[in-house]
Amino acid sequence: MREKTFLFVAVRVQPYISIDNMEVLETSELTYLTSNDIENISVFKGPSAAIFGSKGGNGAIIITLRKSINRESSKQSSMACVYPLGYQKPSEFYVPKYDVDSVYKDSKPDLRTTIYWNPSLFTDKMGNITTKFPTADKENDYTVILEGVSETGDIYRYTGYIRRKNK
Repeated sequence: MREKTFLFVAVRVQPYISIDNMEVLETSELTYLTSNDIENISVFKGPSAAIFGSKGGNGAIIITLRKSINRESSKQSSMACVYPLGYQKPSEFYVPKYDVDSVYKDSKPDLRTTIYWNPSLFTDKMGNITTKFPTADKENDYTVILEGVSETGDIYRYTGYIRRKNK
């Protein structure tokens, strides 16, 4: 007995859709419209859709927008406009000069929350980075976040902790 093979084809019948006399080829364009954008919606089916010729064979939906609406400037509400700054010259992070007596002997405690930031650290041949920085006066452990880009464009991020030992 021979096996029979069946082929099922699903055909979705889509009506002709027009917004302000411009045919809508992708129905996803309709998701950008809100009820405030629309002046009128007309639905044509059967013989009344014949005025659209062969395109109206499956019916037609004609949408007229309010005159104050500009379709070209509409955007999806979940989208954000991003304006990259481009190349930025690295800023210099202020680190107190503890070798100056007026800073070292100041009675006001150093309670900085960001202790050290340096946008220009580089690894040695072994991939290690060595840096020094003065700690704040409050005895805390520190969270270290290292972020960088390799010569090949790979992005790296590391979060670690430094335990501050009391003397």
